[in-house]
Amino acid sequence: MKEFVLFIVVVLLSPLTLLAQNREDSLAIKSASMDYVEGWYEADYKRMESSLHPDLVKRIVREHPRSKNSILNHISKTTLVEYTRGGGGRDTPREKLFYEVDVLDVYKGIATVKGVSANYVDYLHLAKWNDKWLIVNILWDDRK
Repeated sequence: MKEFVLFIVVVLLSPLTLLAQNREDSLAIKSASMDYVEGWYEADYKRMESSLHPDLVKRIVREHPRSKNSILNHISKTTLVEYTRGGGGRDTPREKLFYEVDVLDVYKGIATVKGVSANYVDYLHLAKWNDKWLIVNILWDDRK
C-alpha cells in the first residue's frame, strides 16, 4: 500500500516539477536575451558577453553593392562584444528605446526567441550550455 501511495504522489508531483523546470528555463532564456539586447543599448559589454556562447555567430542578409546578389554577413562573439564596448546602441535616443523579447519555443536544451527593439529584429537560438542558457546564433535585420 505504501508503494502505491508513493507512486501516486510521484505521478501527481511530476507535472509540477516539470512545470517549475520549464518556468525556470523560460526565465533564464528571457534573462539571457535581455542581457543581449539591454547590454547593446546600455553599452554594457560584460552583460553582452555573459549572454553569448563562445562560438556565437551573428548573421544578416545584405545585398552585394555591385552584383545586387544576396550575401550573408556575419560577426563573432568577440566582434559583437567589442562593438558593444565601443558604445553599442547607446546613441539611440532614450525616448525611442523599447524591448520585446518573446520565447517562441523551448525543446529540451534548445530555444528560439524573437527580440524586437528600437532598431532591430533578432531571431535568437539559445542552448543550455553547462547549465546556463547562452545565445549561439543570431539572425537579424534593421527595423528601418
